[in-house]
Amino acid sequence: MARLLMMCICIVQMSVLQIRGAAENTPVLQILQGKLMGLEMRNGYWQYLGIPYGTVDDRFQEAGPPPRWLGVFNASDTSVVCAQYHGRLQLPVGIEDCLVLNIYTPGPKSYFDEVFGTGHRLGA
Repeated sequence: MARLLMMCICIVQMSVLQIRGAAENTPVLQILQGKLMGLEMRNGYWQYLGIPYGTVDDRFQEAGPPPRWLGVFNASDTSVVCAQYHGRLQLPVGIEDCLVLNIYTPGPKSYFDEVFGTGHRLGA
């Protein structure tokens, strides 16, 4: 029971650490599977988390095509943790079906704009 509680606490802590710098939602993007929206971080970067890139029916089989969705996919899910062994808990954590992408990209205003201005873009 103590190990299960410790595992839950670790997963929550990992989620909080990834969201800590989040400020607001990004603009909605259109990709092949549908529309998605991520989070804009306080440092100016955009993050899109948990975007599915394949489907799996059976274990150890070739992945199928990515799923499509209607509406806007909320790409801010930090709860997807791939199966791995947690040394401190001494047990496996995560899920096997983790065919998702986490994408990080500079937003329209990044940290470098605040520190260096726009000189690095203009060659000054």
